[in-house]
Amino acid sequence: MDAQKNQKKRPALGIEPSDSSKEHSSGVRYISACNCGRSKCSREDPYSVRAANCAFYAGAAHECAVCPTLLAVALPVFTPSTPSYRAASVKGESQEAEAETRASDGNSGDSAWSAPDALSPGSAAGSDASPQYLVPVRGSNTEKVMTRQPSTTEYLPGMLHTLSPAGLLPAFASWSLVCLGPSSLYSHSPGLGEHLQPGFLPHTNYLLPWDAHVRMEQVAAWRVAQATARGRGKPAAPHHLTVKIFIGIEYECPRGHRFMMSSPDTVVNGGGGACGRSAGARLAAADMPLYAPCLCRAASTMLAQLMRVHVVTPKAPVHVTLDPKVQPVLGGPIFVPQPVGSPPLELTASAYWVLRLPHTYADERGPLPRPRAPAASGLLLAPLFGLRE
Repeated sequence: MDAQKNQKKRPALGIEPSDSSKEHSSGVRYISACNCGRSKCSREDPYSVRAANCAFYAGAAHECAVCPTLLAVALPVFTPSTPSYRAASVKGESQEAEAETRASDGNSGDSAWSAPDALSPGSAAGSDASPQYLVPVRGSNTEKVMTRQPSTTEYLPGMLHTLSPAGLLPAFASWSLVCLGPSSLYSHSPGLGEHLQPGFLPHTNYLLPWDAHVRMEQVAAWRVAQATARGRGKPAAPHHLTVKIFIGIEYECPRGHRFMMSSPDTVVNGGGGACGRSAGARLAAADMPLYAPCLCRAASTMLAQLMRVHVVTPKAPVHVTLDPKVQPVLGGPIFVPQPVGSPPLELTASAYWVLRLPHTYADERGPLPRPRAPAASGLLLAPLFGLRE
């Protein structure tokens, strides 16, 4: 009888439990999309940052028929040059955190902190500050300019943020940037089809059009080349043009429901002119909450997390750039996919790009707590988008 009762028990999220005998398993499973968003996979409640941000998506890529075929941007991670590499000793790192402490699920509000994932048997306890790696940059006027090279013997515990020590890289990538293919994959009339991006709630599967005004010298030559190719003669070409970019800020709840938001407090509801002509520009300029209530639960709030940024770039002589900055806890560290000072991520023209954000955020002390309510949510900080010739 007790066995029958136990079989009927389900986790609070209503998602099928995993094998309770498995080590470090809470018995809760979630549904999440892969890096590119074309496949939905079951995932265990993560107990480490590596499992949450890297291992799950590596496994999901194997299950997805599309992920392994896509162009992916390689984000900077630690590359060891010796078998004895270790975590660097970073000021402020908690020496008392327990390595087995879990990373907390998306709705518990658990504020426990855990030690970063160990990458090698080496220990940084008691070591001096990490050494500086400097090499000269040669050039006619830059022989005295120095640039810092990343360490190949010590890795950064936790994830990169704006106050991370220079010269240290994380042990694994917590972000992903992939190109799904040509811009023609997206049509604004039907929005994102179930075959392309499954799991979107009804009427929320639309990107927002953003008419960005560009002024630069290259525009004139580009207009002449376009007109000549079409046999229309030489036009009067001003040094400005308007390019149409489609952008989407996607949220995903633990049940696998997905939706786009058109502002910090508004969910997308239909395509075409439903959001207004200037909606894309407003979205591009807004700080977006890291968590928002999912539409799937009206009675009790189910928090959805900002997990992807969709960008359909224009066919024009400009590159859309991304400079992601996430502050999961107001007043806390600001996490970035690249070291401070790196150029923004550059997206090729006339293509559909997807930036996947981390599931869990952790600095050198361990994972940051998740909010109990949207009011305590962190932010994806503007400006995220940029334009470059």
